[in-house]
Amino acid sequence: MPTLSPSAIASAHQRWLSAVSSGPDGALTATRAALSGCRAAMDQIEAELRLMNYPVQPLRTPCENVDAACARLEQAIGQPPPRILVELWREVGAIHFVEPGNYEHVDFWRRHGLMDECGDGVCVEACTPDWVDYTIESFLDRARSEWPDEWSEAPPFMLEISADRLHKDNISGGPPYALLPGGEWLAPLQGFSWRLQPASAPGDPPDLMGYLRTAILECAGFPGFHGCVAFGPVRERLLRHVRAF
Repeated sequence: MPTLSPSAIASAHQRWLSAVSSGPDGALTATRAALSGCRAAMDQIEAELRLMNYPVQPLRTPCENVDAACARLEQAIGQPPPRILVELWREVGAIHFVEPGNYEHVDFWRRHGLMDECGDGVCVEACTPDWVDYTIESFLDRARSEWPDEWSEAPPFMLEISADRLHKDNISGGPPYALLPGGEWLAPLQGFSWRLQPASAPGDPPDLMGYLRTAILECAGFPGFHGCVAFGPVRERLLRHVRAF
């Protein structure tokens, strides 16, 4: 059976879920091993994209002072970031398969006949001081404002970790992809849904680890292109040296 078959990817996720349910030690060990594999997979994809002159390099950047950033955030909002996000920042760093400044990736994919759909390249913001400042200010602004409908509850506060698929391609879109603060390992990626659900994918919304597994291993980092005929050869090239995690 191919290493990156959908069933192999789904099985890897089920093993991780079992490890998470086994207790803190098993969860941490399995998560760090999976994220180490995620980092290696991304590095292989990045090498192939570099050969194709893809304009976004690098795909990941290390996060500094993760513990201090998380402690400051928890003190301000009363809850820590999900444990899976903290470990992702530690083991992989920030992830950017798209370039949100000049959006040069849009022209790249257009040249490959792939802009009928947004690529929705995988992104996870870094825990920089600016991101922490923005998150705390958003929390405080929310606390200072009154929810307009006295008969309904305000939606829960969430940690914004990525633009949605439309904003990633400089198109007006919806709210960011986000995670609820608190919790441990099973953090659903709020706001995200599969355009065309891959065979290995968890349901909507997927937990963050399941999202990363399918989006990287089955979709080569661009789940919005899943099922697009023109992406097939590109996907095969990007994944040819990638191993499952």
